[in-house]
Amino acid sequence: MIAAASAQAQLPQTRLYVVDPPGAQIGTITEVTIARGDDLDEVDQLLFNHPGIFATQVTQPSASGPQPVANKFRVAVADDVPPGRYEVRASGLFGVSNPRTFMIGRDPEIREVEPNNEAAQATPIEVDTIVNGVINGAGDIDIIRFTAKASQRIVIDAQASRIDSRLDSQITLHDANGRPLKFSNNQYGPDDLLVFDVPADGEYLVERAISPFRGVQTITIGCPSAPTRTSVSPSQPRGRRARRESLHCMVTISRK
Repeated sequence: MIAAASAQAQLPQTRLYVVDPPGAQIGTITEVTIARGDDLDEVDQLLFNHPGIFATQVTQPSASGPQPVANKFRVAVADDVPPGRYEVRASGLFGVSNPRTFMIGRDPEIREVEPNNEAAQATPIEVDTIVNGVINGAGDIDIIRFTAKASQRIVIDAQASRIDSRLDSQITLHDANGRPLKFSNNQYGPDDLLVFDVPADGEYLVERAISPFRGVQTITIGCPSAPTRTSVSPSQPRGRRARRESLHCMVTISRK
């Protein structure tokens, strides 16, 4: 009986840890990748808990006809899907996975463009945009550039734990010359929120990096995974350091 129980415990089970990006805009089609998981053999479906969100696997041409591309899907979000947090699961040879968080919103979404570790390489965005990005280890920095006008109030909302990411980051706001103006660190657990009253017309830079104050650490999230966009699921084992992982974060820059 003990041997049977041990064998049963070792049976493979599809596990979903990260989808990239971790959300999509209402009324659009977005390419979504399963960025990390276990026992993903023959995964051919992403399943959502709303009928207005559905996925088809990406294919590529071949001599024998279109062939599926592993772990890549096109996710369509109908116009009538309410904004909010939803669940996504992967389905394959070893069954249906645990859920991860998938955020649906009205604002346009973009991916950061690497390399963007220097001000000259900053990813340009418009205000009222969601930026989906990845911190690739402790030395990686992401820089975003936006334009604002005097007297505007700008809200920078960096979501990581709310989307099942274990990233513990710090947000720093700079002027166009790189002078630090304001920083935000762990206002909401590992997540950051920065409110900024613009003093003058011009360009501003947002820098996101792993927090130097709390060090490189692992945060286990107990609910579905990605801007900030978070949730249950078997978390990955404690003790695994963030420097060895690609950690996801979503940044929203909006007017208030």
